[in-house]
Parts: sequence; C-alpha cells; structure tokens
Amino acid sequence: MNGRETEIGGDGRGFPSTSLTLVERFRTEDPQARRRHLEALVERYWKPVYWVLRSSWSKSNEDAKDLTQEFFLRVVLEGSVTQGFDPGKGSFRSFLKGALSNFMLNATRDASAQKRGGLAHIVRLDALEGHGPGLPAGDPSESPEQRFDRAWKEEILGRALRHLEERLRAQGRESVFRIFCRYDLETTPGGTSYEDLAAEFGMSASMVKHALSFAREEYRRAVTEQVGQDASTPEELARELRDLFSS
Repeated sequence: MNGRETEIGGDGRGFPSTSLTLVERFRTEDPQARRRHLEALVERYWKPVYWVLRSSWSKSNEDAKDLTQEFFLRVVLEGSVTQGFDPGKGSFRSFLKGALSNFMLNATRDASAQKRGGLAHIVRLDALEGHGPGLPAGDPSESPEQRFDRAWKEEILGRALRHLEERLRAQGRESVFRIFCRYDLETTPGGTSYEDLAAEFGMSASMVKHALSFAREEYRRAVTEQVGQDASTPEELARELRDLFSS
C-alpha cells in the first residue's frame, strides 16, 4: 500500500456497538460458543504468534506450528484469558504479546508437557494458511514484539481488504474495488491519474474520484470492524487504530 494508507485513520470511525469483551466471550458456559470464539481468535492471531516463534526463536515450520497450538491451548483454553486479561490495563494485543514472551520463557519442552497439537482438534493451522497475506519478510534488527505487531498489521489490513472486496462484489461494484486497488494499492503516489483510470474503466474522471472516495470509506469501516472485534472500549479502539497506522 502506498502513502495513502494513513488516510484510513480519518474521521467517521464508530465503535462496533455489538462488540463484547474477550473476557465476556470466554466466560460463557456454552462449549460451542467458546469454540466459535476460540476459532475466531486463533484465525486472527495465529500468524503473529507463529511468526514470532518462527523467526525470533528460529523454530522450524512444524515446530512453530506445534508451539503456536500449544500457546493458544494454554493461554486461552486453560483460562488465563479470563483470569489474566484486564481491559483496563491495556489492549488484548499487548496482553497476548506479554503472554507469548512468558510462554517461551517458561514452557516445558519434555514429554510431560501439554501435548502439542491439542488445538488441532479445534482448529487446524494447515486449514488457515490459505487465508490472509504471507508472512512479512524478516528483519534481524526487530524485536519479537515488533515482529508480532507487523504481522498483526498485515493480517488486519489483509482481512479488511478481503471483506471490502466481498462487500463491493455483493453490491455489484466490482469495478469500484478494482479502481481502489489500482490507485491506492498497486501504484506509487502519482503513478496513476484519475484520467488514466477513467480511460481504463470507461468512465469519467469525476466518477473515478467518487468511486475512490466510496471505497476508502468502506475500507475504513472494514478496518475498524476488524480492530473492534478485540477492543473493549471506544478509547481502546482509537488507540489500536492509531498504532495500526503509526508503525
């Protein structure tokens, strides 16, 4: 994405009114509901966790997958989310980064440890690998926390982009999505003009401008929805959105 990316953090971002805190979600006694919440949580965060384990601790692909599953098994299923996560002390992303550091420092590696792969009965990482962007290129100077945040950012933006495409296709506005990708995602600033796109898509320059405005607003909404799924308050949502576009 080019320099226009920071425009996503503009006005018009509302807090998702139906959002429940993670603590509330996992306190439910309904095992099927807990499983759904867990699947959604893992789908959003397994790549940042996996990427830190894979790169910062030089784990093999399979070992990183096993450790990723073990991490979610211990941190989520064994209750530390409801016991240890306090929305008043920071975002869930910050909590998860701290929990991951503690996990790598303290996790037992012998045969008596929690059986690796236990999470595979709930969600298979292999089944998720086709979703979202690939893992970001490694940077030896980055800390594990920075790598986590970068993978989180790419996952959030990738998921929002897929949701935007689905929405616009469902509305019969596939050309709007293609214009958005061509102008905001695929070219450098100044590389493509409204006139260029107007000729390419058979419309006027003013129609291209309107299409871009509409797509950007929808993308802002999609990003806000993705971040808001794990934000407990409007203030936390605002902080997470600022972090998303300041890195």
